[in-house]
Amino acid sequence: MAQEMKNVFLSYSHRNRKIADGIDKDLKPLLASVGYRLLRDERDTEYKDKFPEFMKLVHESEYVLMLISDSYLKSYNCMYEVLETYKEQDFEKKILPIILKGTKFTQPEEREIYIDYWSNKHDNLEKKIENLKRLSSVDLIKDLHRYSIIRDTIGKFLQHLTNMKWQTYSEMKKSQYKAIFDYMDILRPDLMQELVRIVQIEDSEDKEIAIGNFLEKDNDNAIAYYIYGSLLWNEKKYKRALIKFEKSIKLKPNFSWAWNGKGNVLYDLGRKDEALIAYETAIKLDPQDATPWNGKGNILRDLGRKEEALTAYKTAIEIDPKLAAPWNGKGNVLSDFGKMEEALT
Repeated sequence: MAQEMKNVFLSYSHRNRKIADGIDKDLKPLLASVGYRLLRDERDTEYKDKFPEFMKLVHESEYVLMLISDSYLKSYNCMYEVLETYKEQDFEKKILPIILKGTKFTQPEEREIYIDYWSNKHDNLEKKIENLKRLSSVDLIKDLHRYSIIRDTIGKFLQHLTNMKWQTYSEMKKSQYKAIFDYMDILRPDLMQELVRIVQIEDSEDKEIAIGNFLEKDNDNAIAYYIYGSLLWNEKKYKRALIKFEKSIKLKPNFSWAWNGKGNVLYDLGRKDEALIAYETAIKLDPQDATPWNGKGNILRDLGRKEEALTAYKTAIEIDPKLAAPWNGKGNVLSDFGKMEEALT
């Protein structure tokens, strides 16, 4: 039953996290509905330790959305990541560059600034290594090698980027990501653009009116019913929300987010056995989505299956360490076990 989902990797500098958050919110459920999992790197303190894992994700991704900014082009992690992608034969087909405000690289003198920046970083680290004992500089030697790769490749990369067709983030946002939908050859990109616009509406009443108008034009759109169900669930209109999620599932049985939404509603209605089935179905469809793992953990704890609940919460945390809910759930289960110090942590 599980669908083979393709990955879209979102690469960005931590200084541009707010923009990345906006793209995530706008696109993640829509891409999931057409078989793409949007992945992102939170660049936490363990990033360097997990570098091989992240690089594997980049290589295995169908597309890489790159938020190109000055901080991105001066980031060790970002640039090594992007230049590893640059080595691949299908590099130009794989990347979708989005240029952030104030980033300049189209003129030779602008590209030279970044070449000089990385040359200086390389030379400074090389001098530091020379002043250290050989045994204490093993990791720094690895870093120096990567600096040399960045230094020797960034000019070619920026020249290549200059010759590519790209858009600024403001252009992309204004068109509701039309260029991305077109490039990924998604059917009816005009409908996806309209759904992005609806997702961005803050007022719940205005959003419900917009979804209703949309469904009058396209009554068989699974994503629209999912958005409608999510809106009703947030307003605690559970019975109406369930109808919308079930309609979404009927139209697109492999849409994991709709199954997760159904699980949320059934849980709030007290129908826990049915909710567990919904969450487990969402997990089978997309095992790399942390949210249904958290929902599964909540139900298992309520059912007294606390060891299984702890496993579910741990899985959710492993997938997405930045998601707060499973950490809270894990704390609750540890408290149930009398492990108060661990629960407090």
